[in-house]
Amino acid sequence: MAAHRHTWLFEPGTWSAAGQFWDKGELEREGRGTSIVRHIGAVWEIEGSMEICGEPPVRFQSDYRIAAPAADARIVPWQSENPALGALTGVFVVLGDTIMSSFQSSDRAFVGSEAMRHLAPDRYQARGLLLASGAVVSTWSMELIRRA
Repeated sequence: MAAHRHTWLFEPGTWSAAGQFWDKGELEREGRGTSIVRHIGAVWEIEGSMEICGEPPVRFQSDYRIAAPAADARIVPWQSENPALGALTGVFVVLGDTIMSSFQSSDRAFVGSEAMRHLAPDRYQARGLLLASGAVVSTWSMELIRRA
Protein backbone atom coordinates (compact mmCIF):
# COMPACT_ATOMS: atom_id res chain seq x y z
CA MET A 1 0.00 0.00 0.00
CA ALA A 2 1.37 3.43 -0.96
CA ALA A 3 2.03 6.00 1.76
CA HIS A 4 -0.46 8.87 2.02
CA ARG A 5 0.98 12.27 1.04
CA HIS A 6 0.21 14.79 3.76
CA THR A 7 0.51 18.52 3.13
CA TRP A 8 -0.15 20.02 6.58
CA LEU A 9 3.03 19.85 8.68
CA PHE A 10 5.07 18.21 5.90
CA GLU A 11 4.96 21.27 3.60
CA PRO A 12 5.38 24.94 4.56
CA GLY A 13 2.11 26.83 4.31
CA THR A 14 -0.47 29.11 5.85
CA TRP A 15 -3.74 27.52 6.86
CA SER A 16 -6.96 29.10 8.10
CA ALA A 17 -9.32 27.22 10.39
CA ALA A 18 -13.03 27.61 11.06
CA GLY A 19 -15.54 25.49 12.92
CA GLN A 20 -17.04 24.74 16.28
CA PHE A 21 -15.58 24.82 19.78
CA TRP A 22 -17.30 23.42 22.87
CA ASP A 23 -16.42 24.82 26.30
CA LYS A 24 -16.41 21.90 28.78
CA GLY A 25 -17.71 19.83 25.86
CA GLU A 26 -21.14 21.48 26.15
CA LEU A 27 -21.38 25.22 25.40
CA GLU A 28 -20.97 25.56 21.62
CA ARG A 29 -19.24 28.56 20.09
CA GLU A 30 -17.78 29.40 16.72
CA GLY A 31 -14.02 29.27 16.43
CA ARG A 32 -11.47 30.39 13.88
CA GLY A 33 -7.72 30.39 13.67
CA THR A 34 -4.54 30.11 11.68
CA SER A 35 -1.69 27.65 11.46
CA ILE A 36 1.55 28.78 9.82
CA VAL A 37 3.97 25.94 9.10
CA ARG A 38 7.61 26.89 8.47
CA HIS A 39 10.55 24.65 7.58
CA ILE A 40 13.77 26.38 8.61
CA GLY A 41 16.68 24.04 8.05
CA ALA A 42 16.74 21.32 10.71
CA VAL A 43 13.86 22.92 12.64
CA TRP A 44 10.21 23.10 11.70
CA GLU A 45 7.93 25.61 13.38
CA ILE A 46 4.17 25.94 13.65
CA GLU A 47 2.70 29.25 14.75
CA GLY A 48 -0.88 28.53 15.73
CA SER A 49 -3.66 30.72 17.01
CA MET A 50 -7.34 30.20 17.71
CA GLU A 51 -10.10 32.62 18.63
CA ILE A 52 -13.32 31.47 20.25
CA CYS A 53 -16.19 33.83 19.51
CA GLY A 54 -18.01 35.29 22.48
CA GLU A 55 -18.11 38.38 24.67
CA PRO A 56 -15.25 38.81 25.11
CA PRO A 57 -13.61 36.50 22.57
CA VAL A 58 -11.03 34.06 23.95
CA ARG A 59 -7.69 33.76 22.15
CA PHE A 60 -5.11 30.97 22.31
CA GLN A 61 -1.59 31.03 20.90
CA SER A 62 0.80 28.10 20.52
CA ASP A 63 4.30 28.04 19.08
CA TYR A 64 5.62 24.60 18.15
CA ARG A 65 9.23 23.49 17.56
CA ILE A 66 9.93 20.25 15.77
CA ALA A 67 13.23 18.64 14.79
CA ALA A 68 12.90 18.07 11.04
CA PRO A 69 12.01 14.39 10.64
CA ALA A 70 13.25 11.93 8.04
CA ALA A 71 11.30 12.03 4.77
CA ASP A 72 9.35 8.84 5.58
CA ALA A 73 8.79 9.54 9.31
CA ARG A 74 5.49 8.41 10.77
CA ILE A 75 6.23 9.54 14.35
CA VAL A 76 7.20 13.19 14.88
CA PRO A 77 7.82 14.47 18.45
CA TRP A 78 7.15 18.15 19.16
CA GLN A 79 7.35 20.80 21.87
CA SER A 80 5.17 23.85 22.25
CA GLU A 81 4.74 26.93 24.38
CA ASN A 82 1.17 27.93 25.15
CA PRO A 83 0.62 30.97 27.40
CA ALA A 84 -2.54 29.43 28.91
CA LEU A 85 -1.27 25.86 29.41
CA GLY A 86 2.50 26.29 29.70
CA ALA A 87 5.07 24.06 28.07
CA LEU A 88 3.60 21.13 26.16
CA THR A 89 5.25 18.02 24.77
CA GLY A 90 3.60 15.79 22.24
CA VAL A 91 3.89 13.58 19.24
CA PHE A 92 2.33 13.60 15.78
CA VAL A 93 1.62 10.11 14.45
CA VAL A 94 0.82 9.62 10.78
CA LEU A 95 -1.66 6.83 10.15
CA GLY A 96 -3.01 6.66 6.60
CA ASP A 97 -5.12 9.74 5.86
CA THR A 98 -4.90 11.04 9.45
CA ILE A 99 -2.28 12.88 11.49
CA MET A 100 -2.96 12.22 15.16
CA SER A 101 -1.47 14.22 18.00
CA SER A 102 -1.26 13.46 21.69
CA PHE A 103 0.15 15.92 24.22
CA GLN A 104 0.53 16.88 27.87
CA SER A 105 1.66 19.89 29.86
CA SER A 106 4.98 19.72 31.69
CA ASP A 107 3.17 19.52 35.05
CA ARG A 108 0.84 16.82 33.58
CA ALA A 109 -2.22 18.83 34.64
CA PHE A 110 -3.39 19.06 31.01
CA VAL A 111 -3.56 16.29 28.41
CA GLY A 112 -5.14 16.26 25.02
CA SER A 113 -5.38 14.81 21.58
CA GLU A 114 -6.26 15.89 18.07
CA ALA A 115 -6.89 14.00 14.83
CA MET A 116 -6.41 15.79 11.51
CA ARG A 117 -7.97 13.94 8.58
CA HIS A 118 -6.71 14.75 5.10
CA LEU A 119 -9.69 15.62 2.85
CA ALA A 120 -7.80 17.13 -0.11
CA PRO A 121 -4.30 18.59 -0.65
CA ASP A 122 -5.50 21.93 0.73
CA ARG A 123 -8.12 20.71 3.27
CA TYR A 124 -8.07 18.89 6.60
CA GLN A 125 -10.72 18.22 9.22
CA ALA A 126 -9.43 18.53 12.79
CA ARG A 127 -11.15 17.24 15.90
CA GLY A 128 -9.68 17.50 19.35
CA LEU A 129 -10.06 17.23 23.08
CA LEU A 130 -8.36 18.95 26.04
CA LEU A 131 -8.63 17.56 29.58
CA ALA A 132 -7.55 18.97 32.96
CA SER A 133 -7.26 16.46 35.80
CA GLY A 134 -9.54 14.13 33.84
CA ALA A 135 -12.30 16.70 33.28
CA VAL A 136 -13.20 17.99 29.82
CA VAL A 137 -11.94 21.55 29.31
CA SER A 138 -12.81 21.84 25.62
CA THR A 139 -13.49 19.97 22.41
CA TRP A 140 -13.35 21.24 18.85
CA SER A 141 -14.17 20.39 15.26
CA MET A 142 -12.48 22.64 12.71
CA GLU A 143 -11.80 22.61 8.99
CA LEU A 144 -8.36 23.80 7.86
CA ILE A 145 -7.89 25.26 4.39
CA ARG A 146 -4.46 26.12 2.98
CA ARG A 147 -4.29 29.77 1.90
CA ALA A 148 -0.64 29.93 0.82
